[in-house]
Amino acid sequence: MAIKTNLDQGTVAPPFIVQRLPSMGWQYRDEFPDFSEEVTVKPLSFNTHAILVTNLTSEEKMEAIVNEVSQFSSPIPASKLLIQDQYFILALARSLTFGDQYSFSAVCQNPRCNHVETAKIKVPDDVPIKWW
Repeated sequence: MAIKTNLDQGTVAPPFIVQRLPSMGWQYRDEFPDFSEEVTVKPLSFNTHAILVTNLTSEEKMEAIVNEVSQFSSPIPASKLLIQDQYFILALARSLTFGDQYSFSAVCQNPRCNHVETAKIKVPDDVPIKWW
């Protein structure tokens, strides 16, 4: 299986992207008064991929990767971020690294059916986000 990146689509990923968090940062401002609603996200790197093969728990891996790829106006550890903000940051980093088109499929679990449903979304544009 060949690994495809956004470079295969003839585009070059910007070195970073600035986006508003789904939570808009409201719940962080008591502890981090200078916190902005925006996050700067950079693409995944060798370091972030190396985190995936460590003995850390899934939660620790996610937090380590979020810490690696995100930058805020006020330093805040990923462990303090809401889970939806962490997932949003990971989705942005993935789109910067591999392109914004994400294809996936699901197989019906009924043994008589086995229908395969496929879908393609553009991250983050097609990801439903409830803004607070």
